[in-house]
Amino acid sequence: MKKEISPLRPAEKSEGIDLYAIFQVLWQYRKPGGIILTIASLTLVGFMLLTAILPPQLSPLPNIYRATALISLNQRGYSDLFNPGDTPILPTLNTSGGAISFFNYGAYIIRLIQSPSLLDKLIAEFSLKERYHVNPPYDGLSREELLRHLELEFDEKTFILSISCFDYDPSFAAKLVNRLCELLNQKILNLKKDRHSLQKELLARRLAEAKAELSNAENRLKDFQNKYGVIEIGSLADEKTNILASLRAQLILKEVEIRSYLASAQIEDTILKRLRSERDNLKKIIIELEEGTSNLTSDLPSHQVLSELVINYKNLSRDYYIRENIYETLLKELEILKVRLSLISEEPTFQIIEEATDPDTKYGPPRLLLTILGLLALITLCILAILGYNWFLSHRRPKQEPFPTERPRSY
Repeated sequence: MKKEISPLRPAEKSEGIDLYAIFQVLWQYRKPGGIILTIASLTLVGFMLLTAILPPQLSPLPNIYRATALISLNQRGYSDLFNPGDTPILPTLNTSGGAISFFNYGAYIIRLIQSPSLLDKLIAEFSLKERYHVNPPYDGLSREELLRHLELEFDEKTFILSISCFDYDPSFAAKLVNRLCELLNQKILNLKKDRHSLQKELLARRLAEAKAELSNAENRLKDFQNKYGVIEIGSLADEKTNILASLRAQLILKEVEIRSYLASAQIEDTILKRLRSERDNLKKIIIELEEGTSNLTSDLPSHQVLSELVINYKNLSRDYYIRENIYETLLKELEILKVRLSLISEEPTFQIIEEATDPDTKYGPPRLLLTILGLLALITLCILAILGYNWFLSHRRPKQEPFPTERPRSY
């Protein structure tokens, strides 16, 4: 006769969890529960073994390998992108917190690696849409899938950036990382070339403007010199000063000669009249030279006009020398920039400390750990299923039995 399994009914009044009752329930269903747990465990172990045996292209859980390249960032190489001169980059002020923060080269390089143009080149070269089964094959989904297979870590103390790729093919992962480093270097060089080319264009334009301004200043200075017939206004002033000094010296000598003659002469004679006439003529010439009204020296202006001419000449000369210095400075910067532009390809943007090589040990998945966790989960689910099934049987509404009829009592 087949023995039926009757559900274990809990006590009417119970406080907390009755572990003994739970153990009784599990013991009661030990055979079906054990069979189901054994089948599920064997299935799990078989699945793990199958994922290890199958080819990685067909395995739902293939072995994953990690290829890593280490590069040392050249701080000077990236500072040229933002400060092409010789002055070092200054720290910036964080307006939100008021703290001083410096440019983070590692974050900048990581953003360059995550740029769509660089990722699209990798996706196209390695046919990653087909490899990662991107469906639908949108560019945005392909980039996200590629970034999930990459790991970028930057050490701010050593300025070393590690670039890692995870793939079931170790050779493919190493090739992708090395190609990524090449594309990164090429992108940085292109950015530097574009910046230097733009700066060269701006310098050439500003140099042409400075040359035109220098030519205008030079023409104004030449017109001034041609107008007054001198190369320098200073020589004109010195010439007039020398003439006046010579005339004043002659006037003094003439005064001395007159006084000496008066000491020996007793009457007015023609010689004394001649001396006095010469003295008066010298005074008149000196006054005319000072006022600029002399007919004999019409090329020499007055003191007032001469002072104005000196000021104008100094202004024109100063403007000319300023324009000349600006032009020479811009010309020097342009030549330096041409040299830098020719040396961009020779200056390394970063140093590859260690290229990515084919890894010989798998990075994951940890099948033993996954199997243990899966078995624990199966045991837990089996226990919960047995307890739930017992609870369902114990709370079913029982069948109603007919009430016994009472016979009348006889007295």
